[in-house]
Order: sequence, then C-alpha cells, then structure tokens
Amino acid sequence: MKTSEEVPISSTCTVFAESEIISLIAHGVAVPEILRGLHRSLVKRVVAMVHSVGFEPPLMLSGGVVQNPLIARMLSEELHQEAILPAHPQLMGALGAALLALEFEKE
Repeated sequence: MKTSEEVPISSTCTVFAESEIISLIAHGVAVPEILRGLHRSLVKRVVAMVHSVGFEPPLMLSGGVVQNPLIARMLSEELHQEAILPAHPQLMGALGAALLALEFEKE
C-alpha cells in the first residue's frame, strides 16, 4: 500500500510467477510495485472466478486473506461493490462447518 504504481505479473502458475518476480527484482523494479502487481494478479483471478459463477451483491469476504486490506480494497474496486468484512474472517469457514455439523446432528 506504499505505492499506487504496480507492475503486472502475467504468470498464473506460482513457479513461473516466482521466476517473473525474481527477474523484476534483478532488473531493479521496486518491491512495493511488484507486491501491488502480485496483489492485482490474485484479485483478477478471483474476479474471473466470481464472474464465471455469477455475482450478486452484497459482496462479503471471508478467509484469512481478507485481513490483508489491499486485497479487500482491490476486490471492492474490481467488482464495483463495497465489501462487507466480518470481524474474524479467518474463522468463517470453521463457523460454517460447525453450523452444518449441528444440522446433521439434529437429523
């Protein structure tokens, strides 16, 4: 979040992305610009998946990655929808599993 500039990371494979990043560092590209580009690359992949299944507001984010404020901001920007963030996003999957377990126990 230290820069508004970003360097695109075009590789979708993590091994190739790592090589791309190492090359950018070797060419003297600033690390904050690389990191912002890496964030954008991740967000674009998530947004593509969201569009493939269909998106209907509201946008609620969960999972530990949401504790990264840049990811939440970029997702909101890309989807043109303010994100709703739970107090403890890293626990949402476990909470959902616990609620399902309660339902199965009742049956």
